[in-house]
Amino acid sequence: MRSRKFDYDTFDLTMNEHIKDKKSLTGPGSPMTDLMKHFLENNLNCEYEVFKENDDSHKNRRNGKTKKMVRTTYGEFELETPRDRNNEFVPEIVKKREVTLLEYFEDKIISLYSMGMTYRDISKHIEEFYGTKIHPSLLSKITNKVIPMIEEWQKRPLESTYPFVFFDALYVKVKQDFKIISKAVYCVLGIGTDGKKDILGLYMSENESASFWFDIATDLKNRGVNDILIACMDGLKGLPEAITSVFENTEIQQCIIHLIRNSRKYQKRQDYKELSEDMKSIYKAPDESTAFKNLELFEEKWHKKYPSIGKLWRNNWANISTYFKFTPEIRKVIYTTNIIESYNKQLRKNIKTKGLFPNDMSVFKLVYLTTMNIIENWNGAVASWNQVKMQLAMRYGDRIKLYE
Repeated sequence: MRSRKFDYDTFDLTMNEHIKDKKSLTGPGSPMTDLMKHFLENNLNCEYEVFKENDDSHKNRRNGKTKKMVRTTYGEFELETPRDRNNEFVPEIVKKREVTLLEYFEDKIISLYSMGMTYRDISKHIEEFYGTKIHPSLLSKITNKVIPMIEEWQKRPLESTYPFVFFDALYVKVKQDFKIISKAVYCVLGIGTDGKKDILGLYMSENESASFWFDIATDLKNRGVNDILIACMDGLKGLPEAITSVFENTEIQQCIIHLIRNSRKYQKRQDYKELSEDMKSIYKAPDESTAFKNLELFEEKWHKKYPSIGKLWRNNWANISTYFKFTPEIRKVIYTTNIIESYNKQLRKNIKTKGLFPNDMSVFKLVYLTTMNIIENWNGAVASWNQVKMQLAMRYGDRIKLYE
């Protein structure tokens, strides 16, 4: 049996007229109501075809259709469901006596969008699997459903104390004022007193500035964060000053891995192994004084050939020396920002499929939905958390509670 034909040319024309006249695309009499009706009835007919193929009874026959009014996000309409004589057909997509279908279609589309699929890919997927075409403007409207969720999530209360908070950025291309510009999405990841990770906030800006970082720190404060023990970052200009201006007792730790990578920009291949071993003597030192002595020895040895490397470590010493105050267990946590870079790597994978974003909100929609997918799998605490927490309590006293 073939499903009823749907006039897509008329549908597209009606959609364009509604958009042009700024009429609602949903609700009674809207083009989306017809599309939803076609989508559901087409799939109900497919379900019935499968049922008949698996039905061993040769006496059972199709017996017309049952009709009922169903309510969806797009409005109410009459739905026709195939019926058999023995009343054995049990539909899945719209179950018997089910009359409210508010979220089914949107959730399908939003799920595909959160995987990084473009509107064109989603439209093709829906057409291939469900026999229904989707107008691009409608896909955008459906994904806009998450905007209130983003706003609520961005304003949600946070914990009072975070032992570790990591800051990092990824860059996207966005259309703005008829130009294509590069913007940064800044991600803030916190490890709570239970040792579990969470994304505390997402922020977007074209340019870094002290006031921008101050706004981020203030936002965290206003949402309930009273104390951050250690803030870890990758040399983001102005961020250490902004953090300590709001959280005055916070210690700053710059990512040592990034410092090593930046040092390698100046190295010649033949010196790579020897330089790496000499740098390791700095960051693997048991304490700060030994580390600084090893830095001086490093500079003495390599100054003529690579003066920029020693200068790079000296200029950043104030923000990497925090590392030497701690035991190996805590050093392992703050040694690198990989904990947030792993999260950013997954974001970049989805962002890459989009290429260019039409506006800032389209960026936030994708980043938010991808983030929700990622944090669903963040269940356990970081490695050796009980030991790390006990050591933090020994150093910071009442700023972190061992038992809560």
